[in-house]
Order: sequence, then C-alpha cells, then structure tokens
Amino acid sequence: MVKKSPVAKLKDQVRQHEARQNYQKAAEAYGELFRLEPENPRWPQKAGESYRKLGQKAKVVEAFQQAAEVNATQGFLLKAISLCKMILDLDPAHKKTQTMLADLYADQ
Repeated sequence: MVKKSPVAKLKDQVRQHEARQNYQKAAEAYGELFRLEPENPRWPQKAGESYRKLGQKAKVVEAFQQAAEVNATQGFLLKAISLCKMILDLDPAHKKTQTMLADLYADQ
C-alpha cells in the first residue's frame, strides 16, 4: 500500500471539509498546505475564499494578500493585480495593497 504524502492527505481533508461546508476547517487546512508549499499561491487564495464564506473579512484580506505577494514574486502580475483589486473591494483603505497595486502597475 502506498502511503499518501502530507500534502495529499491535506487535500483529501479539504475536500471533506468543503463537502460538509465546514469552511473554518477547510481554511485551516489550506493554511497548512501553504506552510508546506509556500510557493503555491493557490492555497492562500482558497483559504481566503473559505474565510469569505465565513464572513471573516480581515482573514480574507490577509490570505488574498499572501496569494498576491506569491503571484507577484513569481511574475504572475495579472493574477496579483486581480487579487489586489479583490482586497480593495473588501477594504478600500488597505494601504499595503494600495502600495502593492501601484508597484505592480509600474512593473507592467
């Protein structure tokens, strides 16, 4: 029998939590996935989507900010810009995102 990697186990857990609409546990599992794979911007973005379903705006902003930073670092400027705009829709006065967005537009 093949043992599953920690990442594969967490992905299974996420699917189970989402199927049960347990978005808090899903967000926590996505956070753990991000700790294991910090180069994957998908994990904090998915965590943010789970937090959005829970109405936890501050955590959505934090997770989307992480995803935007990883995308920008990897050269995915349009994805980073999109995430910044999503953050600013939630919190128009978020200074860090305003600065990042200006820098991303300058880099384009």
